[in-house]
Amino acid sequence: MRLRHIEVFHTIMVEGSISAAARALNISQPAVSNALRHAEDQLGFELFHRQGKRIVPSHEAKLLFSHTDNLMQQVDRVSQICENLNDGLGLSLKIGVVPALSFQLLPKALSALRQTFPHIGMSTHVMRFDAMREALIRQDIDIALSFYGGEFPGMRTVKVGTGRFVLTHHRNNTDVKDNADISLVTRDDFISIPASGPLGQLLEQAKEKANLTASPLMATETYHTAISMVREGMGMAIVDVFSARANSSDDVEIAEVQGLPNFDVSVSFMPNSDKTYVLRAFERTLKSTAALLA
Repeated sequence: MRLRHIEVFHTIMVEGSISAAARALNISQPAVSNALRHAEDQLGFELFHRQGKRIVPSHEAKLLFSHTDNLMQQVDRVSQICENLNDGLGLSLKIGVVPALSFQLLPKALSALRQTFPHIGMSTHVMRFDAMREALIRQDIDIALSFYGGEFPGMRTVKVGTGRFVLTHHRNNTDVKDNADISLVTRDDFISIPASGPLGQLLEQAKEKANLTASPLMATETYHTAISMVREGMGMAIVDVFSARANSSDDVEIAEVQGLPNFDVSVSFMPNSDKTYVLRAFERTLKSTAALLA
């Protein structure tokens, strides 16, 4: 007997009639009758006898029912496990994220993911880009969300969005030209972020391409700190659009910067992870979230 035949037989035994079984299974009465007939043909004996308008289980059916009852209980348990997995029950996701993406993109994406997996456990780990590969290998994190800076060997790396550079400056600073460009790095009030991973490298490359040299008076390690300094009127900074929007305020204005390359936002994870289906779902969620924020 196939599992579908067992399910139909078991439901008829429990419900007491073909019509009641059809309602319980949400299928037509002819479908139940056909499945029962196919089962009896395979078995070589009748499972039910007709007595007037009623059907009565045969001796063989009564013997078979005790075994199918145990089997259907196991099927119900498997179904419950699948439902729990779909809800995220018993699952946890450890996300590594570069600081710039931890303020807005990641929280919004996690909120959307929770709608699909309401019971999933989540933990976030803010880290530098160059620490992510080792964290993935050690399984300290399941997935890394970063600005694209090259392949992580042995990992699946997927683009989930596109970002761009913008200028942040204090609203009282009127000495900012409308067509801002990389030449701003030579100003005394420019706040440099030299150790900002792949994006810092892109800015350095743009500076070298323009044959610019600069010795900034102010430097910091994160875009968040740079924008906080801008808010205090200490200068201006070129940052990624995600950091700019997440840390914006009435005192900070955002302007477009000409001539700088766009960059990718990506996720990386082990291709053979036992959480692949959740990671793929998170990948899709990040894509839709990044599209709204970019």
